[in-house]
Amino acid sequence: MKRSYSGGDVKRYLGILKEHFDDKVAVVSEQFVDVRRDIAGVKSTLDSHTQILDSHTEKLNSHTGKLDSHTEMIGKIMTDIEILKGDMSEVKNDLKQKINRNEFVSLERRVRLLESKVK
Repeated sequence: MKRSYSGGDVKRYLGILKEHFDDKVAVVSEQFVDVRRDIAGVKSTLDSHTQILDSHTEKLNSHTGKLDSHTEMIGKIMTDIEILKGDMSEVKNDLKQKINRNEFVSLERRVRLLESKVK
C-alpha cells in the first residue's frame, strides 16, 4: 500500500534535510578556515626557512671564494717550496765541496810549516 504525504510532512522533512545540510556545510566551512590558517602558518615557516637558506647560501658562496683563494695561495707556496728545496740542495752540495774551519786551520799550519822550511 502506498503511503501519501501531506504538504506539511514534506515541508517538515525538507526543513530537516536543510538543517542537516546546513550543519554539515558549517562543519566543512570551519575545517576550511582551520586548514587555511594552517597553510598560512606553513607558508610563514617556509618563508622563514627560505630566508635562512638564502643567508646560508651567501655564506657558502663567500667561503667558496675564500677556499679558491687559499687553494691558489697553497699552490704558490708549494711552487716556492720546490724552488727552496732545489736551492737548499745546491747550497748543501756547495758546502760539501768547501772545507770546514778545522780543516782550514790544519791546512794553514801545514802551509806555514812548509813556508818556514822553504825559507
